[in-house]
Amino acid sequence: MAIQFKMVPKRNNLVQPSEIKYFPCAVSNGVATLEDLAELIASRCSLKVPDSYAAVVAFSQVIAEMLEEGKLVKIDYLGTFGITLSGIGTDEPEKLNKNSIKKANLIFKPSTYLKKRLKKLQYQRIR
Repeated sequence: MAIQFKMVPKRNNLVQPSEIKYFPCAVSNGVATLEDLAELIASRCSLKVPDSYAAVVAFSQVIAEMLEEGKLVKIDYLGTFGITLSGIGTDEPEKLNKNSIKKANLIFKPSTYLKKRLKKLQYQRIR
């Protein structure tokens, strides 16, 4: 199935006179829930739906635990999850401490497999 997209106008106020350009914007085609994923997984292996549901829930919990331990989580065919930090800079390294951290963010780097799949996507413009 093709990825649907629409054209979205965006104004560039940095140039005078300001100009409008149109850019493609992906349009979602619904939401895949945990139940949907569990049913698909069960249809492709020997697990039953409740077992695959439990496996996906446990999988997400284990990923969170590994990230909390400061590890990168690399999953073949999916990608790598990691943590980055946002914080306040200091003039001297000695002044840097845990209070300098504003928040943690989750980053995801897709696997080579996913990147190859993205290159094969087909697109369909909707109005």
